[in-house]
Amino acid sequence: MARTLNLIVSLLLFLLTAKVSFADPSSPIPPSIACRSTPDPQFCKSVLPTMQNTSNSLYYYSRFSLLKSLSNAKKWYTKLQDYLNDHTNNARLSPAATSAIKDCLMLSGLNIEYLNSAIKTLNSTDSNTLLDPNVDTLQTLLSALLTNHQTCADGLVANSITIPSIYITDCSKFYSLSLALYTNAWNPNGTRNHFHNGFTTRKVLKNPNVKSMRPGGRRLLQAILVYGIAVVSKNGGSNYNTIGAAVAAAPKYLDGTKGYFLIYVMAGVYNEYISIARSQSYLMIVGGGIGRTVITGNRNAGPIWSTFSSATFGTLIHTYIILKIFLR
Repeated sequence: MARTLNLIVSLLLFLLTAKVSFADPSSPIPPSIACRSTPDPQFCKSVLPTMQNTSNSLYYYSRFSLLKSLSNAKKWYTKLQDYLNDHTNNARLSPAATSAIKDCLMLSGLNIEYLNSAIKTLNSTDSNTLLDPNVDTLQTLLSALLTNHQTCADGLVANSITIPSIYITDCSKFYSLSLALYTNAWNPNGTRNHFHNGFTTRKVLKNPNVKSMRPGGRRLLQAILVYGIAVVSKNGGSNYNTIGAAVAAAPKYLDGTKGYFLIYVMAGVYNEYISIARSQSYLMIVGGGIGRTVITGNRNAGPIWSTFSSATFGTLIHTYIILKIFLR
């Protein structure tokens, strides 16, 4: 977990401090200049095509790097499958190691899906213009590539699984490059979600149960648009008595244009394991406060459960999920 956080923080700091001076991302630019504002310029120059014509813009390089990342992600997925099949047939993997490999396959499959989604979105615009929600969504997907891959790598290391490290390193480099080039081309100055407090949000705040929400949660709701609401309570008098039931009933494939779907978890101790599927996007979960809303379980990383699969709260992030269980 510490390695994952260090990787993400380092990349975010790089993106925040990098000096990007591309006046027009659609103008022709040599790879050496495009690579200056990436985490590893030498690796970048080894990946990007040489400038053989005048059509290679920053937009072009961004799309090109995504295709290279997708190709590499598929190779990594195949390598994991081959490793699992070979060792399963020879009965040499412990249950924990098998679980770690399966976690990796799931996370790597998600990365392939994210890359396909990003490429499809960018290829759908001839003008190289993205609406703000798409800019933010793709930024989230490309950031998730690194988190997913590092989680996978941590699980392999913890279980002494010796897949050649070059495959792990290459994926990380490609994902970092794709995120940097995308940011420089489509989001150089940063963007914000343009949700506004609308009628639905004001109606939600008048809900009798939501009135018990702590000030931090109410302030959060006032800053965004809420599409709908489900209330969870251990004591009855609400829509659901488990968080899992509320999550399962939440709408799927929201695109953010109507806002977030809110699940308000009232005070109580919830002994359950919650998994948020990749189809459940723009979902917000708000609790009753620190020490008031608690989610607990007894799975431990070890012989049966991997670190990833032992989590009491698991999300396969497709676009945006806001989790504020312990708001003051």
